[in-house]
Amino acid sequence: MSRKPISASPRRMPVPGKPLVVLVHGAIERSAGFSTVLDWLPEFDVIAYDRRGHGSRWKEGPATLDGDIEDLIGVLNDRVATVIGHSLGGLVTLGAALRRPELFEAVGLYETAIPWAEWWSDRERDAMLEEIERNTAAALERAPDERAQVEVAWRSCRQEVLEALQAPFRWRDLAVPITTGCGAEGESRSARDARRVAAYFGEEAVVLTGAGHRAHRTNPDAFADFVRRCQRAGRVRAHR
Repeated sequence: MSRKPISASPRRMPVPGKPLVVLVHGAIERSAGFSTVLDWLPEFDVIAYDRRGHGSRWKEGPATLDGDIEDLIGVLNDRVATVIGHSLGGLVTLGAALRRPELFEAVGLYETAIPWAEWWSDRERDAMLEEIERNTAAALERAPDERAQVEVAWRSCRQEVLEALQAPFRWRDLAVPITTGCGAEGESRSARDARRVAAYFGEEAVVLTGAGHRAHRTNPDAFADFVRRCQRAGRVRAHR
């Protein structure tokens, strides 16, 4: 099936022969959040793009998880890549890797929550939805020039979380090398899930010293090292 190309920015001019890395941002974010990370990854051809309902594509929202999965497959455009998903972007990455595993050399998840997992309590799920509702309501109180964009981003988040609560795919069926990461400062549910998912696949989560949930912004050098580690995991698997 042909897909309309998606504008991928920021992106350096592609250099033939460099391994391809795609960065998928999380909720209430945009591709520009990875700008400094790109500066630390000169050895890769790196793509970052705005998901629906965010950044330059906010008018395409609210987003759906299934739509974002199809968009990521479209961004890959039949090329093999290491794909790193931050937070909710990790669910997009997992879903696409399960749908088209031949396009994924490796997968990296940084503090991606798996809210349908059996270790989540109903109380935790309710708390997550309540937080989204509060933030959506707060968006309506922002200045008129930014209100619409922020509201759409939060509504996109809500829609995708609701889809996630319906167990949209079997993450344990992933057949692609996976590396998870979390910040040393992270005690959130998403940091816990990074450790749980890593343990299921017989690994340990990569811990970024001095970092929290937004490591790509606060610790771009450490986040870049995490990207490298994910890419190496795929290379090791390929040479076995």
